[in-house]
Amino acid sequence: MQLRYPRRLLTVLALGGLAAITVPAVPALAEPSGTRVIAAAGPDGVEVFTGDVFGDLTTLPEQVATALAAAQERVEQHPDDLAGAYLDRATGAVVTQAVTPAGNRTAASLPAGLTGRARAQQVANSHATLTRIQHEAIGLSPAELPGSETVYGTFVQEEKNRVVVEAKAATPALRKALADRYGVSRVAIHLTPNEELPSLQYGGRQNDSSPFLGGAYINIPGGGWCSTAFAWRNGSYHGMLTAGHCVSNGGTITSGTGATIGPVISNNWNDGVGTVRYPNDPYDRGDLGLAQIPAGAAASDARVYVYGPNSTDWRNVITRYNRKSVAGDKYCTSGARTGELCGWTAQEASYDVKYVSGEVARNVTRGTKSGTCTNSGDSGGAIYYTDSNGQVHAKGVHSGGGGSCTEFFTEITDAVNALPGDIATR
Repeated sequence: MQLRYPRRLLTVLALGGLAAITVPAVPALAEPSGTRVIAAAGPDGVEVFTGDVFGDLTTLPEQVATALAAAQERVEQHPDDLAGAYLDRATGAVVTQAVTPAGNRTAASLPAGLTGRARAQQVANSHATLTRIQHEAIGLSPAELPGSETVYGTFVQEEKNRVVVEAKAATPALRKALADRYGVSRVAIHLTPNEELPSLQYGGRQNDSSPFLGGAYINIPGGGWCSTAFAWRNGSYHGMLTAGHCVSNGGTITSGTGATIGPVISNNWNDGVGTVRYPNDPYDRGDLGLAQIPAGAAASDARVYVYGPNSTDWRNVITRYNRKSVAGDKYCTSGARTGELCGWTAQEASYDVKYVSGEVARNVTRGTKSGTCTNSGDSGGAIYYTDSNGQVHAKGVHSGGGGSCTEFFTEITDAVNALPGDIATR
């Protein structure tokens, strides 16, 4: 199969194109106030802190979110010159960090097609350096990194130009090992002793039939069950998108009625390992799987099941996001086990999570909510935003969840950039 990996600088949302976007000022947002340093960085190891690391998750105006996502993608395109991009809560400016003179020149303005507040910030650690640490630290064994058995997540904290390692315990050995390996200032430990370790969530919506919809029950090869995300199109064939860990060994998926949906033609998950890269793709793409529906045998439709787990109601999928999530984005999940759950808020869009199985999902988005959470069987389900007209805007594919009502998903932009074709829309 021919795979394509375009890396397009994003300047507009999928709803329509504009010659230029003016980024409005935003109200000042409070700095994260819920963190507390309990061990300072020093000769004995890296900093350890507790509390809410994600801070204010107020939803941003779409123009601001688009500008921030575009700046963050530009950082990925210049990983040795730039370091990160974030929104300055005090001024509303998009701040792009640079480590070289060329990076400073690039960072001084917003990407092409965007106008608004922007400024450059000189920092020590490049995006390439920090993401290397992020991706390495999550996968080290206790022999390589003493205390790593308590580590469950890593991400880059742009405002502080460092990697945050999330762990249930911060032993002296772990603090010292991180400092020795990466330096005392490049890494900090976010201590969460009461966090339940995240897990993959294997598991009419329950009795879907052709044309197949998103958010439905599927039987997966090798036994067990998961959910579908979105209908897919590539030329003349129909397909269904789901999570890679649901279909890691290939085979054919079927609906709750036993109806054949189709064979698995692509996934980026290895059992016992987690995310693997698609051939010739330099990027990690979370947890993706794609099944092809044989021509003439069945079909898929651009709709997603909504409401409860036994619902037969659906909404139309009219578009998808053309940008990655930013902190504060609101979204819904739809899976076979728990049905539709809305009220989720994105916290971090480039997160590496180690599930309780030991497998690592790389470059996923982490979100949270209160109340009912996702559960086993929701893996592969749809992530989306519902507009005021009740129409669905596709956002991603559910991977897994954990304690404190935490959820992890693969961005729909990663699916489109990695797989041949695109989601179906109405």
